[in-house]
Amino acid sequence: MSEYDSDSSVLIASANCETNSRSPGTGSSLCHAEGVQYYPYLVYGQAGSLSSYQGGRSFSELDAFVKSHAGPSPGPSPGPSPPSPPSPPVPSASHYGQPPCQSDETKVQLPGISGVMCSPSCTYSRCPTDQPAGVLASPQCVIHDSRGDRFCALTCSSDGDCDTARGATCQSPRRAYTGLCVYPEAQQANTCRATKVVELQRALVV
Repeated sequence: MSEYDSDSSVLIASANCETNSRSPGTGSSLCHAEGVQYYPYLVYGQAGSLSSYQGGRSFSELDAFVKSHAGPSPGPSPGPSPPSPPSPPVPSASHYGQPPCQSDETKVQLPGISGVMCSPSCTYSRCPTDQPAGVLASPQCVIHDSRGDRFCALTCSSDGDCDTARGATCQSPRRAYTGLCVYPEAQQANTCRATKVVELQRALVV
């Protein structure tokens, strides 16, 4: 026992089977649990799964047996691995797609609409023409915010014109005849709240 006293990978211990200890797993209670019928009785293995030792009893034989069965020195318990953080969402491959928006787009919400859209800025009243695959809505420069900045959006007449595969619907802002394709979103953080929609093709200002 003293030979392995400082070895953290090996535990060698003794129990007095004639001691009536009140602590479970010690003294006579431990010997009874392990089925000890004679002395000295040697067992080895992992706690809860011990086997009877049948080898020689000299120090050299016992020492050789311990060395052949000792495992690596245990380190501190690492505990459960933390869950991997979710991968950040990737912006759509085209303009007007589902948020997160591209670097040249602004996430916009309009009064009377329960949803958001990714809107690029208008450049001389022109809008990017790339849009999600299968979408029939038309990109137009129809949104103004309170600072006078102008943004493009997909104008539509029905849900079928929008990116229905990702939940987009065609909704009309308050007092506007123009429908816009918007995506549902629970969190509205970092969203530009526009105030006006204009229908340039019909020269209608609301």
